[in-house]
Amino acid sequence: MTDGTRVEKPRVACCDRPAGCEKYESPLIRKVFQLHHMMMRVGDRLAGPHGLTSSRWMLLGCLGKSDEPRTIAEISEEILLSPQNVSRMVVSMEADGLVVRNTIPGSGRSVYVGLTETGWRAYGLTKGLAERFLTPFLDGFSESRIERLDRDLKKLMENTQRFEQALIAEAQEKI
Repeated sequence: MTDGTRVEKPRVACCDRPAGCEKYESPLIRKVFQLHHMMMRVGDRLAGPHGLTSSRWMLLGCLGKSDEPRTIAEISEEILLSPQNVSRMVVSMEADGLVVRNTIPGSGRSVYVGLTETGWRAYGLTKGLAERFLTPFLDGFSESRIERLDRDLKKLMENTQRFEQALIAEAQEKI
């Protein structure tokens, strides 16, 4: 206020406990979100000088794992981006000569995406970037701790996927 009096922000209670809502404002979840954003920033810094972003890097990795072209839906499912975002990236990457889109007779209207020669070179480059990223990222972790972390992250992803499916089913019941 302009008269110098202080106005308290209204607090919205997230639970009935007078001690607060720490359980519901999970520092762990916040740290996972922060880690994701930090990894994307670092990935962008590594990939940027090569005309790539972290998202393009993920898409190249998805396509590079297979000699066969993949559908937008398959790519979307693997890299956990919406089909719309994947489609936009594919159009942009096609304009840059990294990927090619086509249809396969007998496959309906599905659009398949594959790497061009330039795309394969870029995919090869990302392997070096991944190695450069991984070394400082896992600094101080023993092999057994890395294996444990991998198992724990997979479990968190499975739990989150199961929860997402429950939310989808719940929303469909309301329709």
